[in-house]
Amino acid sequence: MKKVLFVCTGNTCRSALAEGIFRKIAGEKDIKVEILSAGIFVREGMNASKEAVLAAAEKGINISKHVSKSITHEILCDADIILTMTKGHKQLLIEKVPEYKNKIFTLKEFNCDFSAGDIEDPFGKGMAAYRKCVKELEEEIDKLYISIEEFDKN
Repeated sequence: MKKVLFVCTGNTCRSALAEGIFRKIAGEKDIKVEILSAGIFVREGMNASKEAVLAAAEKGINISKHVSKSITHEILCDADIILTMTKGHKQLLIEKVPEYKNKIFTLKEFNCDFSAGDIEDPFGKGMAAYRKCVKELEEEIDKLYISIEEFDKN
């Protein structure tokens, strides 16, 4: 079973949402995958932001029990695919752990969407920004299982 790790800055918004969205999609499509999330600059033990919880709930996704985790060498080693929300997150991880560079991608890059930018951080920008983030993550993650199947072939 593949282990997919979503990474953002604080692990209270984007990566927490991505984890919740992929859990829902994986369940609906019967995709056998282990899904994790973590952050690069984390205050350990924080819940997902209130707005992230509400935006997810609007889509029938419950992330209310999410607790933030910091990236560790063990988590990175254990993951088969590491998907970051931004090019900056990807670059920082590659600088810290170059031995894992072949499994670190931005979410959009992994889905072969090279023209698109980063998944924008909605933190502090209100519910409209969170809803936009959820919509963007849903679109990318809905394509993810196909990208994972292609990744397995290589």
